[in-house]
Amino acid sequence: MHRLPWLAQLPRYSLAPIIPSRYRIRQQPDTQALSTLEAIAYTLAAIERKDNAYQSLISTMDWVIDQQIHCMGDAVYHANYQIRE
Repeated sequence: MHRLPWLAQLPRYSLAPIIPSRYRIRQQPDTQALSTLEAIAYTLAAIERKDNAYQSLISTMDWVIDQQIHCMGDAVYHANYQIRE
């Protein structure tokens, strides 16, 4: 919306996240922030009223994040990212 201010005039919908983000390799601006993948998965589940229908997407995201943390090493991860255990 910064580059295209007219977008602010369009109708918007927002859903409050039920659980905190699992995206552990980026600092979140606030507790309501989700990754794009999480937002899409949770929104589709809410629209379709199927709570765990998109759990495989979230599980895959968790695996990718674990791989990134492994590649960067624990020292880099602990020095640069908030740990949410």
